[in-house]
Amino acid sequence: MCKNVGELMMILSCVFYKPQMAEVVNIITQKGSYPYGADIFRLYVKEVYEQTYLVNDVFGKFVDVYYDDKITIREMNEKLEVMVNTRKILRGPKKLCVFYKKPLRDIIGIFAGGFDSDRIKHCISAVANKQYGSRKYDPLSSLCFKLKDKEAEINSIDVFENVIEISATGIKDPYVSAARLKGSAVNESEEYLKLVRDPVIGGDVECMAVSYKNKTYFLFSNGRVFTRQAAENVEQEAVVIHEIVEKLHSVDAVQI
Repeated sequence: MCKNVGELMMILSCVFYKPQMAEVVNIITQKGSYPYGADIFRLYVKEVYEQTYLVNDVFGKFVDVYYDDKITIREMNEKLEVMVNTRKILRGPKKLCVFYKKPLRDIIGIFAGGFDSDRIKHCISAVANKQYGSRKYDPLSSLCFKLKDKEAEINSIDVFENVIEISATGIKDPYVSAARLKGSAVNESEEYLKLVRDPVIGGDVECMAVSYKNKTYFLFSNGRVFTRQAAENVEQEAVVIHEIVEKLHSVDAVQI
């Protein structure tokens, strides 16, 4: 964390999932302890509350979760032998949100880094399958941003003040296969027009950083939103992130 202009700022990441069965929402919005995998590992729903004070109506239901995980501990004994042991640990709290407002109605946002969000998604899916029987599909499907297909439309959104960074892969150039471009109005640069928009060699946009409300937000094609300038209040940032997704949805850049 760092202080910026008197405000406490922090790194915040949010990834979105769409429940494929109603029971998923029931699980994460009911306080309790839910076994998954071996019964010694559990997902814990500790707090559930609605947020209303930042918007005129109920914005969503927020959830504080913990989950059991395991780590490998390597120790040396007196005989200079390396001993390997596995121990159960508790991770959390991490915050989830079940959004009420379109276009994210009933979508689950996990406010955590890549490792924790992947693990929490796995825990929720495992609990759902354990309680309601094995399914042929994953109980949670990923929401995606169509950064490549809708790149020009995203750049046309007025409230996104500036595209300041972009990462592209799959560039069809004999000397460049991937690129990361940074700078003010990078989407107007010659390199951008060649490596992203050129119909012959242009690559796939994996990440786009935009300026919104004087902060930089990174948008990833896998449906993740990330910022290093988040307010300490996660509920406040959830409202801003919802606004960003709403803008993307307005130009058909969200695949739900």
